[in-house]
Amino acid sequence: RRQVHELWLRWTDQSDADGQLDFYGQTAQAVRCWLEGGEAFGRLRLRMPTDGLAVPIQVQVLEPELCPYTHSLVMAGGARVRGGIEFDVIGRRIAYYFHPSRPELDDFDASQLRRVAADTVRHLYDP
Repeated sequence: RRQVHELWLRWTDQSDADGQLDFYGQTAQAVRCWLEGGEAFGRLRLRMPTDGLAVPIQVQVLEPELCPYTHSLVMAGGARVRGGIEFDVIGRRIAYYFHPSRPELDDFDASQLRRVAADTVRHLYDP
């Protein structure tokens, strides 16, 4: 139990994929996003053992502006994208679409929308 606790404490200092906050700061960031924008996303980022992290996984907190609510379409096979979220034919979430930068920044390019598998995204929202 002591070893698990020590590993947790080491990981919380390395959890941020952007290298800005510890896990508790990321939690506060996600809650602020949720309270201000109605939702927040956490993307799990697997890392290589050679990256030297205590645990080879990090979390990237993504603000709601990065998942375009206007991105909707019907795909081949019956899958649908609604509000930047891809659903299979029976309504399961299978992917999210994210911009790599915020829309108000100079480097924003709407054509750079990226598909991210739903099993690596945690969506904080009030259903």
